[in-house]
Amino acid sequence: MARPLHRHLNGMEQQPDSPPSPARTRPPGTGQPRRAGRALLRHRPFALLCGEQIASSVGRQVTTLALALLAVTRLGAGPFGASALMALSYLPGALLSPFAGVLVDRARLRGLTVLLTVLQVLVVGSVPVADALGRLGLPQLYLVATASGALTSMLAVALQAALPRVVRPERLLSANSALTGARTTGQIGGPALGGVLVGLTGASTALLAACVAYGIEALLLLGLPAALNSPVQQDRREKDSRTAAACRIRSGAR
Repeated sequence: MARPLHRHLNGMEQQPDSPPSPARTRPPGTGQPRRAGRALLRHRPFALLCGEQIASSVGRQVTTLALALLAVTRLGAGPFGASALMALSYLPGALLSPFAGVLVDRARLRGLTVLLTVLQVLVVGSVPVADALGRLGLPQLYLVATASGALTSMLAVALQAALPRVVRPERLLSANSALTGARTTGQIGGPALGGVLVGLTGASTALLAACVAYGIEALLLLGLPAALNSPVQQDRREKDSRTAAACRIRSGAR
């Protein structure tokens, strides 16, 4: 006689339930930096700053490489002369930073950045001109390296002061990261481009390509908002006065 069905079921070994597969959830905040970067690039002034960083880095890398090769291959500078040339390219940044900050606080930022970039074109472009005239010498290369380094450091300070006036405070972190990425792109591609140009056209002609990069940079800076032409100190005073007025209105309403 067959056992009752319920006894048969009770006698069966109960298999443990398999644990449910964990749901694939994205961690909070994933994708937010990417979306913030896309939103920033849709903001025209910030996109201009990113393009400026690439052009500036390419021009800077090509200039440094071409000046060093000119000093060694054409003027017989030797390793010490090339090292001195490289040092003069970066030394002004350490010496002029405090003075550059004072100047930037009192200047019209858009006009200042365009002026610095145009001066960069004239300074670097003087080398191919002197070479074509047969008057190129080591003293000029040293002077050009020093002046170019000073202009680059002052421009960096000016752009650092301009960034908070181009993007909102809550986006400053993402903006700095994006600008660093753009700058790194130019720093990676600049030496490769400089090497190709030097190999094909010579070091002196490669400096003309650097001048083209600086010219593109000047045009990008010229497209920045006209509001940047108000000095930083004046902008701060206006913000402080608006804040004080808002505080007085709130206290009066109470």
